[in-house]
Amino acid sequence: MEDVSRKDIETSYLYLVENKNKIDEKEFIKLRDSLKNSLIELYVQGKVSEHFFNSYTQKIKDLEKKEVIKDEDILFERCPLCGKETGARVIRIESEKDIFITKVKEVKYVCASCGSVWKGKKGSYWLVKTNYPTMYGGKALSLPDWKSVGKTGFSRYHLLLKELAEGNFRRLRKLNQSEVPMILQRDEIALYYEKNCVLYEPEEKVEYQESFAGLIPGWENLRFLLGGSRGSIKSYTEIEEIDEGTLILTNWRLVLMGKKETYTIFPRHIVRVEIFKDSIMVHESYGAPKSFCVYNPEILGNALIGVSKIVPGEEHKEKNKESTVSEIETPEERDLDQLDKIKKIIKYYNKNGYKVLGYNFKDPILKATISKDNKTYLAVIDIETKDVEYVAVKEEKQEE
Repeated sequence: MEDVSRKDIETSYLYLVENKNKIDEKEFIKLRDSLKNSLIELYVQGKVSEHFFNSYTQKIKDLEKKEVIKDEDILFERCPLCGKETGARVIRIESEKDIFITKVKEVKYVCASCGSVWKGKKGSYWLVKTNYPTMYGGKALSLPDWKSVGKTGFSRYHLLLKELAEGNFRRLRKLNQSEVPMILQRDEIALYYEKNCVLYEPEEKVEYQESFAGLIPGWENLRFLLGGSRGSIKSYTEIEEIDEGTLILTNWRLVLMGKKETYTIFPRHIVRVEIFKDSIMVHESYGAPKSFCVYNPEILGNALIGVSKIVPGEEHKEKNKESTVSEIETPEERDLDQLDKIKKIIKYYNKNGYKVLGYNFKDPILKATISKDNKTYLAVIDIETKDVEYVAVKEEKQEE
């Protein structure tokens, strides 16, 4: 190494300060390390004072090459979380991390403004650190999804669910008549179709448990009970499979074409829709809630919520200006709704041991002749108010 003087140290340092953004990074590091070694050699030889040595050691330590950010190092021009106009770029940072004895290269993407950190490769990036409240913490999303989060606050999938729940079906593919095994009414559009859907209903069961004061063993399997007894009633709910078939959701109704019968739910009867991992549960204004086990419950559940917000027969609003929103409905929907109620009434009587001999319906009164224990009754039912009146029917003996 050539002899270096104090003036050479000062000149070399000024050169690095003036040209740190002009020269190549590798060349910059090489010149900086050379300057550091020269300073140490001068100090060891006693050619510079301790004050000079300490002063320039700190200056060289603080001297850093300004990082030149390339286009391929920028993940987001604007952070999808803090979203500031300037200074919120998410930039690729490469560093080394010690794992046991081995040094591993670690690549992460950091927002220059809020400090949020992403990791990942092309195609998928997960958020590992942030101070912003978000539902995507620790989750991996694609680059277009993160950009969607920056614009709307939601990923593309969650944005679709939000739109469906609001009754916006523009991004949902509409099914043709040939694709569904059901005749669609005029202006009725099929939105969701799935085979092998299983219908479940909760059933309340009551169990009576009785205990006795004493117990005396007898021969073989015989036991003698002594003293008084106490009992308790225990009620519990069991989920039972009701039917299985093809499920179709339209902008007017939800239909399950089962193996036993067809079940129809109209939006105006829906009180609440619960979404689970493998099913949805629909609560109606009457009857037990129904659970439908489907492949994609989130899409179906949110679409059903959106359908329930659409007024049936909206296209007839001009013709029914004096009617309230809840009263507007198409004739086809009204007929199907009444038929569904009649089926449920007949099913109720059959389940309770009655035999339905016949019935006659004149809106809104259903007259059904029912029989049980050799006694016959005429049931007069108002299907709108659910009022029921029973009249005993006298059977005349046939003359021989």
